[in-house]
Amino acid sequence: METTKSVVKLGEILEKSSAFLKQKNFSEHRLEAELLLSSALSMKRIDLYLNFERPLKDAEISLCREVIRRRAAEEPVAYIRGEKDFYFQTFKVGPGVLIPRPESELVVETAVAWIEKNFPAENDFSRNPLRILDLGCGSGCLGISLAKKFPQGQVVLVDQSSKAIEFTIANAKNLQTENIFTIQVDAITDRNWMGKTQDLGNKNKFNMIVCNPPYVDPVNGPVADDVKKFEPAEALFSNDQGLQHVKIWAQDISALIDKKAAAIFEIGFDQGPTVKNIFDSQKIFKTVSVLKDFADHDRVIFAARE
Repeated sequence: METTKSVVKLGEILEKSSAFLKQKNFSEHRLEAELLLSSALSMKRIDLYLNFERPLKDAEISLCREVIRRRAAEEPVAYIRGEKDFYFQTFKVGPGVLIPRPESELVVETAVAWIEKNFPAENDFSRNPLRILDLGCGSGCLGISLAKKFPQGQVVLVDQSSKAIEFTIANAKNLQTENIFTIQVDAITDRNWMGKTQDLGNKNKFNMIVCNPPYVDPVNGPVADDVKKFEPAEALFSNDQGLQHVKIWAQDISALIDKKAAAIFEIGFDQGPTVKNIFDSQKIFKTVSVLKDFADHDRVIFAARE
């Protein structure tokens, strides 16, 4: 007797995937199931519902099961999908590079507001050039976002990781951003790193420095298990209670920053007063302030010379 093969519909896979992730205690189980299945099936999220009754082929079922299996093992959704949305753009990401966070968009938003005020569109950029540094660039999300917003400027992106520089170059190409330069150097151990930023044919100092440094205390810092398990430790942890990078780089940038300039660093939720004191101690900034994110946590240090 010939048996009839059961038909598995897309909606059924979606419901079961969401329920499975919920059982595994993923708080955003529905959203993650939608993101993962739409990526596996090369669909938009809305298409999952428009095709709710569509039978899936065996190969498609296997793809869906594989991405859910990976998430159940705590692999980040962004790594599984190979991309992450950030500041109106989609950035390629993968193992070895920090995943962009929505909170980091505050760094870009603050930089954009300052640049638009101090370098208006009618500025003669041939005589008054705009130079931006993204220190510890990771995927390049901060610097490339600013390069897209200000194509008349020059953006230099620095990171110690070859994987980070690889992703930065890929993202710049994918987002059709040509006004960037990358430098692979360990800006903590190589004390000549600052000179390398000047070897690009433009000796001007920087008008804007953005940075999402490692700022988590390696001993007591609160880090989710999946982040600690999969994302690069060198992009997360900093010695001296999470402050080593900030202390060194706040001092280093004093030699790189122009007279009309600002520096914007992302910080930990409990580091605001301490990092403000670090920047105040440089005695080169007219304004140093702590900005809060949507959760009312300290998130950014904004330091401006003029």
